[in-house]
Parts: sequence; C-alpha cells; structure tokens
Amino acid sequence: MLKNGDFKVEVTLSGGSGKAKIMSPADVHVEDGKITATLVWSSSSYDYMEIDGTGYTPEIVDGKAVFTVEIPALDEEISIKAETVAMSAPHMIDYTLLVSGAEIRTSDNSESSESLNSTESSTSAESSTSTENSTISSSSATVESSATSTTEYISSESVSVPESGSQIAPLPILIVCGAVLAAAVAAVIVLVLRKAKK
Repeated sequence: MLKNGDFKVEVTLSGGSGKAKIMSPADVHVEDGKITATLVWSSSSYDYMEIDGTGYTPEIVDGKAVFTVEIPALDEEISIKAETVAMSAPHMIDYTLLVSGAEIRTSDNSESSESLNSTESSTSAESSTSTENSTISSSSATVESSATSTTEYISSESVSVPESGSQIAPLPILIVCGAVLAAAVAAVIVLVLRKAKK
C-alpha cells in the first residue's frame, strides 16, 4: 500500500554509455496509488523520454533536462528510452530505471502493529474504567453502610422526653413563685434600710 504525499526517493539509472545520470534523490508525488516523479538529467541534451509506452518532453531548468513522468512500479527495474541530441544526429538510447519505494510503501506488518496497539489501548482504557466504577460503587456502599449504622446508633441512644403528667412544674407557677420571692427580698431590703437610718 502506498502513502499519499510528496517524497524524496532514491533513483538509479543504468545502461547506455554510463555517462548520463539522473539526480538522486528525486521528487516523487503519490496520490491514490498514482506515482509521478520529477527526473532531472545531468544534461540538457535529452529532448524526449518514453516510459511504458508513454512519451514525455522536458523543461530545461538550470541547463538540465527535467521530465515529469508517471512511474509504473517501485523497486522494480523499468525499461525506458531517452533521446539525446548531443551526437551528430538524435539517438534513442535504452536505459533501465529503478525507483526505491522504501519511503512510500506502508507495510502490512506496520498496519497490523498499529491496529494491535490501538486494540490494546482500548482494552486497557475499558479495564481502567471498570476498576474505577467498581471502586466508586464500593465507596458508595461503605458510605451508605456508615450512615445506616449512625442512624441506628442515634435511634438506640435517643434521650427520653418526660411524658405529660410528670412532676416538672408548669411555667406559669414558676413565674408566680419567682415574683413572690422577688417581692419578699425587696421588702427585706426596705426594712434594713429604714433601720439603718434610725
């Protein structure tokens, strides 16, 4: 499986006289499995390329022929043709091109590993959540038990309130008695003061 995006990949050119070269690494763009490479030759003398039956013409950039071509395969030797005008007459020369897919391919093992890691993380999260819920339930049960015990203790130790008809005097009687006592004390004080004046 190929990753979408722009990459720098190694390319190897062989064949011909061995003097011509393609700059490596080369720029490669991948989109939905389609591989497009920008191949920069070491000379401006190449005016035509043919790959997998499709012909391409170059742009001359900084004195070099630059071809934007579609690559049919990665990590496989591809037979190409390139025409050079450096000789007395144009010549079509056979070459072999190899484009590395190391930076572009996504291995099945890598995908499986990522899927496994994702599954393990999900399982761990679920286990943690279950443990937390169990702890919360246990704490809740402890609080409820404690509250019940406290209620029972208060009920068993509650103070008895005197029933109606007990010997505690009614409030009006207490008020009258207090008034009488205060009057008696006042009278005694008055007598004492009169005697002191005489």
